[in-house]
Amino acid sequence: MSVRKFFVLLATCLVLTGCDSAEEKAQDHYERGLELLAEGDNARARLEFRNALRQVDTMIEPRLALARLNRSEGSLRLAKRDFLRAAEQDPENLEAVTALGELGFEMRDWDTFERYTDAAVTLASNTPAVQALEIAREYRLAVLDGDEAVPASLMEDAKALQSDIPANETLRQILIDGYLRESRFPEALVQIEAAISASPDQMQLYDLKLQVLAQTDDASALETELRRMIVRIPDEASVQARLHQFLLADGRIDEAETQLRDRAAAATADDDSAAIDLVNFLLLYRTPTVAMETLETAIETSPGSVRLQALRAALLFENGAYDKAIASMQGRCRHAG
Repeated sequence: MSVRKFFVLLATCLVLTGCDSAEEKAQDHYERGLELLAEGDNARARLEFRNALRQVDTMIEPRLALARLNRSEGSLRLAKRDFLRAAEQDPENLEAVTALGELGFEMRDWDTFERYTDAAVTLASNTPAVQALEIAREYRLAVLDGDEAVPASLMEDAKALQSDIPANETLRQILIDGYLRESRFPEALVQIEAAISASPDQMQLYDLKLQVLAQTDDASALETELRRMIVRIPDEASVQARLHQFLLADGRIDEAETQLRDRAAAATADDDSAAIDLVNFLLLYRTPTVAMETLETAIETSPGSVRLQALRAALLFENGAYDKAIASMQGRCRHAG
């Protein structure tokens, strides 16, 4: 063997070895990602799937796993992107094609919905998930045509198919929309609650449930849901605000004050929003004296809050204590300087 042939053969072997190594590494990352996913460590699982794709960008399995993960967390645009890549690489991949039809319906991306519903029907028209897409297409066209009778019959089809695929989001959306059109609020609430259980981080589902409960005039159920939302998503300030407004509208001033005081007590030192809301509430429903006392306590808890200092100066100024108001802000400015 000549020296030239030897080095050509050596180079070929190295290239082949490198390819095998990349594929093996990608497989290792993918399998590790699945393990982490099973353990509930979504963040690290996502990183492993991405590492697999860095090794072999055309590997379908981690692409689909990443898409599923993003979809389960409500990152629909990211999920759609990866499902699209998978479908481009393998146009006959039923999971990717079906998911794109479903995401098109959910995101109101009708071009994507139509294109991939057609593709899914071509691949596997007898699959329940694909049948759900066909029902969705017929339902949408009927609604656009203003035909109320046809959607009612399609809702029956959707309800029957839901017994086979209870977690199907497409069917759930059809049923929610249809029940709301017919003012069948109890049935709509069942479907909305199922959607919340599947996607507990999607705030729009809670908003929809509150809107439906408001339509039922069931004040007790509405309050129960607001309080449950506070437990489920404690960092969502809008829920606290809604409960506060509900209590005020119901004339329960003392409970509204208690709610604000609890929020202020639970807030961190760098979060002065609850304290400011409380002081403003006290000014409106109690007395300036009580409001000022509460404000002074809040300033002691959060001495670095410029907004609390400014609110104190404003209250002093409104009460005619001009010198104290000016001195308060000058002191604050010297401290900041």
